Amino acid sequence: MSDLLAKANGYSARTNTSAYVWNNILNYKQAFGKHYVDFTGVYTRDSYDYKYKRVDGSDFSGLGNTELGYNGLAYAETQQINSFNNTLKTNVGYLARLNYNYDDTYHLTSSVRRDGASVFGEDSKWGTFYSLGVGWTVSNEEFMKDLEKVDYLKLKFSWGQNGNQSLSPYQTLSTLALGQTGGYSYPFGNTSEVSWGQRVSALGNTELGWEKTTAMNTGFELNMFKNKVSLNTDVYFSKTTNQIFSRSIPVMANGITSIDATMGQVNNWGLEITLNTTNVHSSDFEWSSSLTYYMNRNKLKELYGDGNDDISNSLFLGKSLGAIYGYKTDGIVQESDDEYMTTNGAVAGDVKFYDKEGDGVDSNDRMILGYSPDNFRMSFSNNFKYKNFEVYALISGIFGGNNYYKATNIYAYRTASDVVFDNNFNHGWWTAENQSNKYPRIGYTDGRYAPLQSRSFVRLQNLSVSYTFNQLWVKELNLKNFRVFASATNLFTITGWEGGDPETAQTLGSGYSYGYPLSSTYSLGLSLTF
Repeated sequence: MSDLLAKANGYSARTNTSAYVWNNILNYKQAFGKHYVDFTGVYTRDSYDYKYKRVDGSDFSGLGNTELGYNGLAYAETQQINSFNNTLKTNVGYLARLNYNYDDTYHLTSSVRRDGASVFGEDSKWGTFYSLGVGWTVSNEEFMKDLEKVDYLKLKFSWGQNGNQSLSPYQTLSTLALGQTGGYSYPFGNTSEVSWGQRVSALGNTELGWEKTTAMNTGFELNMFKNKVSLNTDVYFSKTTNQIFSRSIPVMANGITSIDATMGQVNNWGLEITLNTTNVHSSDFEWSSSLTYYMNRNKLKELYGDGNDDISNSLFLGKSLGAIYGYKTDGIVQESDDEYMTTNGAVAGDVKFYDKEGDGVDSNDRMILGYSPDNFRMSFSNNFKYKNFEVYALISGIFGGNNYYKATNIYAYRTASDVVFDNNFNHGWWTAENQSNKYPRIGYTDGRYAPLQSRSFVRLQNLSVSYTFNQLWVKELNLKNFRVFASATNLFTITGWEGGDPETAQTLGSGYSYGYPLSSTYSLGLSLTF
């Protein structure tokens, strides 16, 4: 019995979380003839406080029993505070905003915001952000009255700044690894006992502060043909400065290889278009559609101030973020490629890498192979109504092209999986009889090989069918609405990606790491309103 009690163990964990949000809002609205003023002032602050402590106890042989459960931890021969965590995060903000319009035709919006956040460095906790927007409802002008096909037209332009909190609490501070976790032991005297030291495990940076984005947006809103067609278009340009990067540094004696740094500039521009149409509208049948288009481009303008790329983090000046950097493939080594095989120690059936100088493939031959961000996104929805029936369908897609929306997919080209019964032989692997220029020989491995595939796809994302009962018996049951429906999501996906969900670049790896595929869901239901 004493042996079992000596092996007994238990723990007690305590978690205490407290949080609050305190908003104070002052609003003033007033119309003066054709003038309208709307002023808003805001003072806000919030706090999040989290505390966790776990105490472990083992060996209850001295107590003689474990009847007290975790309440008897104080009687354990060995007691230890195994883990603890204290996290405090606070924010405070001030906002003043003024909206003004004249005759509902000329519009002006301006604001200033000042925010402070505890997560930032001692020198950079506060940020001030301004914005200004103007609009002109052209359709209210007298010269537009004769254009009967135009129901509404508004031109708009805005400029503004906003800040981003991209840090976790205490990320600006240096951290220490204590005790055995630090890995530094010091023996004293002639005994086997050692004393454990401490080491810096991460370098802090008190200058880490707000990432600031300054953006300009211009566009128009247009309704035509008795509001049967509406078109909204926005074009934006933005500049993000003081972005926080994990910068590689020369390896220090304690193993530190990087530090978080606030620097750099990323420019973005993009286009957003939404087109809504009423295609058919009659007493028994209605058909409406909505088409959206979204595109964004970014470019890294500044990095560390030295004019150099950061190859280790795939950051390249003048290029998009999300660059995929590596060795370009140039087909498969064939039996006739004697010079390449001699220079690079390759054999027929290996992947052939692009050699810029013809002097053997090395690190100087690496280049940007593609980009992970998408080229553009589109969605197209249709809504049909026939008497009491209604059908809704949404098709969406994310598209590549121009070397965008790429990801590494080794499994699509190589026998990379160790999953039992996984069929790796469904490709035309290179053999002496089948000298493929796409797939290497069976069993080929090379750490430089990172074949890319496009993740472009089109998906039937939503489909629903419903019927609304409005017969006399519905009213006799005192029902205001009686509707039954059937719906489904993610019914099918059209893509050239080999693997699972292309949106997450899901593919098969080693040890059943494929994960769960994107699920399709089906539901039936009814809606009653009394």
